[in-house]
Amino acid sequence: MNTWDRFLENWRIWGELWFSPGGNTLPQLLALVAGVTMFLVFVGCWRQWRARRARRAIPLVVGGWGTRGKSGSERKKAALFNALGYRMLSKSTGCEAMFVTAYDYEESREYYLFRPHDKATIWEQCSVLEIAENMQADVMLWECMALQADYVRILQQSWMTDDISTITNTYPDHEDIQGPSGHDVSEAIANFVGLGATVIQTEQHFQPVLREFARRRGARLIEPDTDMADLMTPDVLARFPYTVHPKNLALTFELGMLLGLQDGFMIKEIADHVVPDLGVLKTYPEIHVAGGRRLRFSNGCSANERAGTMNNWRRLKLDDLEGDRREWTVLVVNNRADRVPRSKVFASILVDDLAAHRIFLIGSNLNGLSGYIEEALDARLSRLVLPAKAEDRAGFLRSVLRRDTAALRFLCRTPGELAGRGADILQADPEALAASIEAAAPDLEAMVGLVLTHLPAGQVATEEQERAVRDAVTGYIAVLAHAGALEAAIADGDAGLAAWLDSHRTWYRQWFLSSVQAVENYYIKGPDLIRLVGSQCPPNARVHVLGIQNIKGTGLDFAERWVRQGDLLRAVERVCSRDALVQEKGLAFIRECGKQEDFERDLIRRKAQAFLDENPSVDYGTRRVINDLLASAAEPEAPAEGAAVEAAKAEGPRKRVLRLIAGPLELVLDSFASIWRAHRARVVMRDISNGRVAGKKGVEMLKDLTGAQKGGWLSKKLVG
Repeated sequence: MNTWDRFLENWRIWGELWFSPGGNTLPQLLALVAGVTMFLVFVGCWRQWRARRARRAIPLVVGGWGTRGKSGSERKKAALFNALGYRMLSKSTGCEAMFVTAYDYEESREYYLFRPHDKATIWEQCSVLEIAENMQADVMLWECMALQADYVRILQQSWMTDDISTITNTYPDHEDIQGPSGHDVSEAIANFVGLGATVIQTEQHFQPVLREFARRRGARLIEPDTDMADLMTPDVLARFPYTVHPKNLALTFELGMLLGLQDGFMIKEIADHVVPDLGVLKTYPEIHVAGGRRLRFSNGCSANERAGTMNNWRRLKLDDLEGDRREWTVLVVNNRADRVPRSKVFASILVDDLAAHRIFLIGSNLNGLSGYIEEALDARLSRLVLPAKAEDRAGFLRSVLRRDTAALRFLCRTPGELAGRGADILQADPEALAASIEAAAPDLEAMVGLVLTHLPAGQVATEEQERAVRDAVTGYIAVLAHAGALEAAIADGDAGLAAWLDSHRTWYRQWFLSSVQAVENYYIKGPDLIRLVGSQCPPNARVHVLGIQNIKGTGLDFAERWVRQGDLLRAVERVCSRDALVQEKGLAFIRECGKQEDFERDLIRRKAQAFLDENPSVDYGTRRVINDLLASAAEPEAPAEGAAVEAAKAEGPRKRVLRLIAGPLELVLDSFASIWRAHRARVVMRDISNGRVAGKKGVEMLKDLTGAQKGGWLSKKLVG
């Protein structure tokens, strides 16, 4: 056998290694392992080299980390550099991974950061660095998304090497990774202190840990006077488009002072240029939906633990159970199947700490969350025991009844509350209605008929109004009967009190669970969810919707739809400006929004018409522009009530078959589709940084690619 034949034989033998799982020799296996290892090492070194090369091309890098408020702080820092006119890129995770870009003296624009399979890896930092390099950014700001100390050191000390870093706080969170104790969490976050870096921090409780890490690494640690945050006046905080935390704002001010900026400049420019994170605590404009219902939304989804949730609850002034019970408080709880411990915590929060008229469960693992709610409810009721002293028992049970009926906000406890509810539903006179209710006997049918007689002259009650009145009267009579049973039990003595307490546990459990509704459709669209929430409240009700727990998944489109209401309102305000350039920007945004929902057109009409009514002497040009806007937002001819539902039910057999096929087939094809999405996202992000894709188009493309990962993409393609 000559040399060539031996070469071909060896090539055949070694080639079989790639196709045969057995029969391989030890040298072959060692060669394979060595080859794969060398390839992985080469790829890792190559990507690290690219990251460091991109980092050297960026003059200023400012990083940020902490437990709470880090995303909001990144947005404020980005606003500061945007106001200075620098070309910048800011990456933040927050409720959804995003990056914000701005060119020289231009407005910032926000993009989705595509994550394959919706999973975060530190390699995404390399992609963001390359985008900043391609756009020739003067400043890059970034939020650390790693949790393990090793990854933090790679990001900070190897790739990014911040010129300036900020740490908001080191509250206990992610204890399963960084804990178990608060001291361990603070040490994990202290790894963000770079070698010889300048670090600004506003942590109060674990300052010694940060100081020790700064000493060991030769870093300059700046600690603003946190008491100054408490001295920020309400008019300063009111300039911002959402509820800001004073300490996080003080952190940004300290950064600005380090750069030589004045307080007055920072107060104005940060508020004017900030692009709020999707999860910031903000109340969005009121919208009107069917039945005269008026809804406004407060986004508290970024508070993923008890302290933050309760702080939002108090800041929104929803903790006064004896306050305005005519405004409905509705909780939308966005659950995630991969956050079981968090689901258990929020189940106990819903049962023990919050009180709402309605609770909607959306997202995934709703059966699990419903079970946790029932367990928390049973635990709360089991804690109700009679006092040891007999003389304290009557007063104790009366206080239990007052507390629990106050917590069940949807129940009317007095004639005045029932009259207010009925007056809202029927648009009637509450005082006359209250007088009639006080004189009436607690009979369901008679009282329902009595309330309905107070309709304004010439009007006939709709089916929705009759149903809402019946529900209100049913609850009122149930409270009266339960309170009467307590007084009878007090007269009977200890045996009667124990029996009433047993019945109260059952009574409270049934009424509480009646206010909880699970929305099983994981893929429900934001507008449909808004309408569903409104439809479960009485006609003509004022509704304050609060989102809690998470924002990914089902809650993402819901929250984004509310953000769009705020954007539309600002666009209408621009159109109402007397500056032609500002008007054009407002009109351009409204045109870019594409198809508008009925409540969005209503919002545009109401705000534009209100401006004309308040400014009758407005100039002809502005009036003409606003009239054109009103004409474009005119309500199209609406189908008969329920026609859309009937059309959906009448879906043809072809579409029904396609929907049945799409689900299982998507599971098979999604692995291949994910490869295409990842490649497509890289191309889009590169084109955005090179200016080949316009801003709005790039936003929509990345949003569609991110949304496709959440499922349902094949059904949408096949059925529409």
